[in-house]
Amino acid sequence: MTVSRLLVKGGALVAPFLLIFALLALGGAGISRFFARLFAGSGHVDRAYGPYVIFAKKGSGRHDAAARVVQEFVANMVGEYGKRLRIAEPPAKPPIRIHLLDSHHELEERGLKSLNSDLANNGGFFLPPKLEIALVLTRHDADDERGLRHEMMHALMHLSRPDAPFPTWLSEGMASYFEHSRPVEGKWRAGGTSRDRPQLQNPLPLTQVLGARATDFMGEQNRSFYQSSHLLVAYLVEREPQKFFEFYDAVFRGGDRATFEKFFDPQRTEEGWHRYVLEPPH
Repeated sequence: MTVSRLLVKGGALVAPFLLIFALLALGGAGISRFFARLFAGSGHVDRAYGPYVIFAKKGSGRHDAAARVVQEFVANMVGEYGKRLRIAEPPAKPPIRIHLLDSHHELEERGLKSLNSDLANNGGFFLPPKLEIALVLTRHDADDERGLRHEMMHALMHLSRPDAPFPTWLSEGMASYFEHSRPVEGKWRAGGTSRDRPQLQNPLPLTQVLGARATDFMGEQNRSFYQSSHLLVAYLVEREPQKFFEFYDAVFRGGDRATFEKFFDPQRTEEGWHRYVLEPPH
């Protein structure tokens, strides 16, 4: 999730992207019927690009642009982090379905609000059981590209092991960190932080971040949870890479809440992380 695209509802910031587990209750066939209703008659047409099927308005030119962003991101992430994160190019079947929407009203109008009111103003989500991505476009290319990369990071992590017990802070922190991947002077740069980073002078306590639940990323304080998780992952990847990837692998293989302390000293990590937060973004 990208902090720069947080939306305002009733004076509170709400998150535009979400790895949705609340929809799991719909079940396989139910989800298929839901999405058939959700996008039927919307003027969207689908185009296949290898393992991706992209739905967007006919004649909008968005299909090819989105495909390029997704393909570039996946190819570079797999090339650089494939072994360390155990991620791979998605299989051709079943395809990942990417729905590009025009407005939040369109998203609400098609049923998400009736499933969970907290999603009414969300800008997008990744739905694991059916490999579905939905994203409301902002008309700002850089933001929309980050949104696609964010959701694709969720998809890559899910596909690597659907039952992996990734804690919420790690899942959202990874997606938020790697959504900032981009070409820099002709070379791919994986991961990064946003330009509003210095605004987070007081990140949440480490224990609160590590214990965060999915609902914490949907409520009034979600901005703090997203920023803190994002910058915690950034700090660990950039300053403690060997330990971080060993930790990630341990979680991948079935870790739990105690796994973090097996690799990192909480007090030293929190102190180093808080110093890192105050550094200028790169």
